[in-house]
Amino acid sequence: MPMIFKKQNTLANIKRLKNSRNGNPQFLLTFANGLSGKTKANSGEAYAISDRMIGQSIAFDYYLTDSGREYIQNIQAP
Repeated sequence: MPMIFKKQNTLANIKRLKNSRNGNPQFLLTFANGLSGKTKANSGEAYAISDRMIGQSIAFDYYLTDSGREYIQNIQAP
């Protein structure tokens, strides 16, 4: 069963990853406390991510799967 944590932290870096098979963007988000995770493939949230979010405090859900994968979802930027 995956673990889900509600977090809020300053976004430090955004790295664009390869598109999904369906051509949708995916990102690796890194936060000031060292926490990082990817947006899920084919998630509509990836379209809202921009470089203007770097340095801002972001609220998000951090998902840790049983296999150790880390995902960022439900991103709420100011």
